Amino acid sequence: MKPIIILLLALFAVPIASFSQNNKAHGPFQLQGIIIAAGDKLSLAYASVGLLNKPVGTIADSSGHFALTLSPENMADTVQISMVGYLPLMRPVREFENSGETIVISLTKK
Repeated sequence: MKPIIILLLALFAVPIASFSQNNKAHGPFQLQGIIIAAGDKLSLAYASVGLLNKPVGTIADSSGHFALTLSPENMADTVQISMVGYLPLMRPVREFENSGETIVISLTKK
């Protein structure tokens, strides 16, 4: 009887441990960065940062800094950064998933 109880406990413990590890690895993450002009390297205030064709996004502050929280469902999406007078920049969300630091995004004038 005792070996059966130990076996049952082991069978239930392994899936629970696996589930908790998967959730930590693929939870929400924050994309943080600064948007600058490619030519003069000056920050671009109030540029738009969002997911292409989705109602998820934010606006950079007066010094070009932004933060956008993304969920695991957004991994297949594309981030679009745009500002009037500059060419829009599009990158897959996956490129930023493990950055863990502030990224610098350069926009080129039209």
